[in-house]
Amino acid sequence: MLNVVFQYNEKRFYSIAMIDSGADYSLLRLDVAKEGLGIPIEELEVMDGPLGISGKQLKVVEVQIEMGIVRNGILVWKDWLPFRVPIDPESQPAQILIGRDPFFYFFRIDFRMGFTKDEELGKFILYPEEKRRQPNRYIKPPSVDIK
Repeated sequence: MLNVVFQYNEKRFYSIAMIDSGADYSLLRLDVAKEGLGIPIEELEVMDGPLGISGKQLKVVEVQIEMGIVRNGILVWKDWLPFRVPIDPESQPAQILIGRDPFFYFFRIDFRMGFTKDEELGKFILYPEEKRRQPNRYIKPPSVDIK
């Protein structure tokens, strides 16, 4: 789980997102997209092809959003990421998901067990990926300042 801030145009939305190594792409809930960020979902084109969660087919739109990682109240990283938004209110993910493409191009991600006081709990570590390559479909919009 990560503390994050999303920005779309002038609106910001602070939340917690789950890094999901089993997800190909990132998902944003419809209510966060529409109400939290003011994204005009109805104006976006529905994506073609089979897209789903756990085998359930979804109709989604894709939008580029600037996302930042917040640690102890300080913005420690930000970049533009593509998020898919399921348009059916009945087919929403339980939480915001950060999938592999393109987030895993930016970071080396480790899941370490036994690195906490509680032996049964693990530790989640992100390292900036210094020799990263850009995914082919990644389009970086102009920067927006998150404060």
